[in-house]
Amino acid sequence: MRGACALLGAATAAVLAVLYSTAEFAPPLHSVAWTPPESLPDVPANARFAKAKLVFENAFVGPESLVSDPATGFMYSGVLDGRIVGMDVESETWWTAFRFNASCADTPGDAPYLSLAGVREVSCGRPLGMRVDPRDGALFVLESYTGLVRARVVCACAR
Repeated sequence: MRGACALLGAATAAVLAVLYSTAEFAPPLHSVAWTPPESLPDVPANARFAKAKLVFENAFVGPESLVSDPATGFMYSGVLDGRIVGMDVESETWWTAFRFNASCADTPGDAPYLSLAGVREVSCGRPLGMRVDPRDGALFVLESYTGLVRARVVCACAR
């Protein structure tokens, strides 16, 4: 009996020592605010974008992820209203290549769509990252709510 009591006492002391030591030696948390530098370092000027041309200005709301199909030269992007838009940069034309939900046909720039964008995103979709399948040109699209989708896009345009 004496041995059992000694063993129980030693186990209790060990548990208390562990509990006390972790509380005693836990490092204190000190938050420090980051202060940005007063000025940015000098960067040499260059003319890399001097001849750049802005295309499709204000054509879409919320474009995300841009991918190019090497077989056709067309580019694709997911936009806020759930569409995948196709673009021909040479002719500066664009079209709706794919839509996750056909009932979401409002123009993305319309005030009613933008005022409900957060609510409608769940039903209309939100395509994020994309890649072109090199085997047949289909798009692999990471859609926020559906997951990974493989979409065959059709171009209703003539080059």
